[in-house]
Amino acid sequence: MNEQIIRGGKLYISSKGLKFYLPEKTVGTIWQRNKGEIKHLNGCSFIQFENIPKPSLLKLPSKDILISKCRSIENDETIDLYENQMLKQKEKGFIKFKSLYKNSYNLSHEKALEAAQLHAVWQYIIRLTVDEQNRDTLRLFEAFNKVYPGKYKCYNSFANAKSEAIKKGAASVALDNRIFTAPNNVTRVSELQKYWTAGILSIGKKYSNRKVWELLTKLCEETKNKPPSKSWIDKYRKKLLRSNIDIFASRYGNEKSFASKQPFASMQHAKYALDQFQMDGFTLPFWIEGFKRFVIVIIRDAYSKKIIGSAVGESENTILIMAALRDAIINTGSLPFEILTDNHSFNQTKEAEYFKSEIDKIGTHFTVTSNPQHKSIIERYNKHLDSLCKDYSGYVGEGIRSRNVDARPKQEMLDDYAKPQNQLTKEAIQLIGIEIVDRFNSTVLPKQGKTPNQLFDESEKPHAFPVSLSDRIKILTAQTELKVNRGQINIKRGTTKYEYQLPANLYELYNDETVIVRYEDLNEGVYLYDKRTDESIIFLEQKTKIHGALANQTDEDLQLLYKNKGRLNGIKTQAKKRNEDLTREALEQNPEAYNLLNKITTPKDLLKEFEEKSHLKRIAEDRGISFDKVHIPTRESELDNTSLKPLQPKYKNPFTAYGHTIKKYNPLQDLEDDL
Repeated sequence: MNEQIIRGGKLYISSKGLKFYLPEKTVGTIWQRNKGEIKHLNGCSFIQFENIPKPSLLKLPSKDILISKCRSIENDETIDLYENQMLKQKEKGFIKFKSLYKNSYNLSHEKALEAAQLHAVWQYIIRLTVDEQNRDTLRLFEAFNKVYPGKYKCYNSFANAKSEAIKKGAASVALDNRIFTAPNNVTRVSELQKYWTAGILSIGKKYSNRKVWELLTKLCEETKNKPPSKSWIDKYRKKLLRSNIDIFASRYGNEKSFASKQPFASMQHAKYALDQFQMDGFTLPFWIEGFKRFVIVIIRDAYSKKIIGSAVGESENTILIMAALRDAIINTGSLPFEILTDNHSFNQTKEAEYFKSEIDKIGTHFTVTSNPQHKSIIERYNKHLDSLCKDYSGYVGEGIRSRNVDARPKQEMLDDYAKPQNQLTKEAIQLIGIEIVDRFNSTVLPKQGKTPNQLFDESEKPHAFPVSLSDRIKILTAQTELKVNRGQINIKRGTTKYEYQLPANLYELYNDETVIVRYEDLNEGVYLYDKRTDESIIFLEQKTKIHGALANQTDEDLQLLYKNKGRLNGIKTQAKKRNEDLTREALEQNPEAYNLLNKITTPKDLLKEFEEKSHLKRIAEDRGISFDKVHIPTRESELDNTSLKPLQPKYKNPFTAYGHTIKKYNPLQDLEDDL
């Protein structure tokens, strides 16, 4: 029973409804006053909203909110009532109509049952509308949709069918009359019309069915042919796009997306362990802070199905893939004959290029495929991981794009998991990733009768390539080439940006230069190598970020700011020192080096030039230029860089000779000598 009711346009609320918002003692006091109109319904008493004391009214929701809630509940209750009555007619009311459809229309038992059930439901709707003068078509439509989902796509279709049922009887809408259409009456569609339809469907604008039908109708009218029906267009379109790859590619521009409809080759799994690794990412079905979802990259042995390497992170980026490969190679001590993966962006990175070149030297093939059957093992067994994840609190399912009806928990659980206090931490997700891998590897596979661990350990490994520790380090040390920009190396992986800053003494040598970068873990640091000589330059740790807001700055931030300022000064000092050294070396080779440079950098004496060149002076005089008014600032040289000028002695003393030394003088020394 609803806690609020509306009668005669007035809102009434029950004592039970008041107890949601007021203390029980207060509710009792309101009822004892017995003022205002009281209504009794189904054993419950309701008091008019306006007769509740004002202090209590202030604690209740507004009248509009209560009325809206009341009407919403009444609407749902009405729809449920209609639905129950329709279901009752469908389950029991059809009996008296079945023989009619079976005998009169010569239908099969199954078709006669379907028509009789639908007839009974429509008979109820007709009786409700005509006899009881019910005009509630919208709620009848919603109830009917629950009993027959998708029977009518919109309210207008249902309303039209209802009008027809009232005029012509329930049988007019309960029976699909097309089943009685004789084959001779079917309009024959010519090959010309099929050709036009295929051509219009091939246009990359992706015309809708109605637009295709309209264009085809125009063509038929011009050639005086009867156009096919729109329903035929709908069916023919589906047929062409399901089976004709040429038309599909012309319409959608992507032949690959047709792969799910094409025939496929069945492939046998690997015969031995370490014949093939299959690599793919799987989104873990849990939320962490901010509704993020982590990814686990899986390296699976194609023979035993064992997960021999894995890594959990925020996104399926190069760092995570290399971490999973590292885990697999370390766990097995070997490389397989083949590593199989899909066409991931990782394959276009410098790290992947280096990794593939190194394993190719050992004999391992790196295969990139877009064929889902080729890597069917990892695609199939990822579903087992999802099943294992259901055992943990916080499981939110495969995602909203999944078509599987069991892909998500019920909405109440999702609402609960969405609360910030119920979302898992990064560390919890990582632990779950570790455990589901271990649980899968220890689970008996139904067809094989053994666990992946057993199958892997018992199998021969004739095509594996054992790798030494030094080979492993070389293979797993990721390598890329990057340009030094503003004195630092930037590496972006997913949404994370890693920054490494060169010291001042290397700035001039490598700024705006491309260097080789090698690393195992970007969080620990990177190794820089000269691209030309492959010699080691330096190991750099991550650049520390400094708080920009004054309120957030710490003593450590201030020290880092001072260090950065000192680094900038160091860069300037280094540049100046190199220029001074260059100047000194040049003067040693030619003492006149600076004078010669100064000669070409000193501005010409313009007046002197005109005095020496009479023809120029004559031209200037002819043009009325007065040499007395010419003013040219005196400038000894355009070479402002003092570090490229010869160093001058800091102190000049005209009274001492060059190389003179000063020593302490004892005024008593002469007296001592005399004694």
